[in-house]
Amino acid sequence: MISFEAAGMTDRGLRRATNEDALFLDQENGLFAVADGMGGHNAGEVASRMVIHGLMHAVQDAVCDGGKGDAGMMNAGLRNGAKRLFEWIQRANVSIYRTALQNPRLKGMGSTIAVVWIGKDRLIAANVGDSPIFHFHRKNMVLLSRLHTVAAEYADRDTERRGAISHRYGGMLTQAIGTSASVLPHVHETAVSPDDRIVLCTDGLSNLVGPSEIRDVVRSMKPSAACTHLIALANARGGIDNISVIVIRIKRISWLAAIKSPLKRA
Repeated sequence: MISFEAAGMTDRGLRRATNEDALFLDQENGLFAVADGMGGHNAGEVASRMVIHGLMHAVQDAVCDGGKGDAGMMNAGLRNGAKRLFEWIQRANVSIYRTALQNPRLKGMGSTIAVVWIGKDRLIAANVGDSPIFHFHRKNMVLLSRLHTVAAEYADRDTERRGAISHRYGGMLTQAIGTSASVLPHVHETAVSPDDRIVLCTDGLSNLVGPSEIRDVVRSMKPSAACTHLIALANARGGIDNISVIVIRIKRISWLAAIKSPLKRA
């Protein structure tokens, strides 16, 4: 089994009137998520909270189901859990999309989602949008999420024009929860090691604080202190957006779990 400690924090920032980010921390089931909402008339706040509430209810249903249905995520192998998480995100997408169609004030609302679930001996990460998930192992960094932005997807196809594409399109999303009838989450499964750090955040942090800076902070502080420091750092650099972050420190992994389910690092 994986033992861990985690903390999360969200902040309105210095420029926005409201906070359209939302967090989910379920330490008992090892499930963590950040969502960054978008849309006028506070619709972004509605969307991000709908995504988080959807995850919350899915977990509650799984636990109450006593090992059936979605409880497979909690009790079965991680690959089955990845499938469940994929399905939950798709359900949240349909729910938000239908709500927006039924309420003109919520038209065009959407949200990013970045989720991590810690299993018995490894973890899965899933995302839609541009809220990153970082895995810091010693001095190395792996991005477990995929950026669903115009700039990122075109840059993969046209490396020579990467800079021009990024400047022109910025952070324009190619996928978000609730903006279309269907969505294709990116799902990644990986092993972890003791003393690794996992960081989920919204772009209010990642646009102002680089991965190497995030790594140095989370490796030198406990999760709660790291969250406070990272948000203060983003605000010191302008706080131009809502800022949310979850920091997870892997403490130890039981020897038996590692023997039963060997997995090479992704």
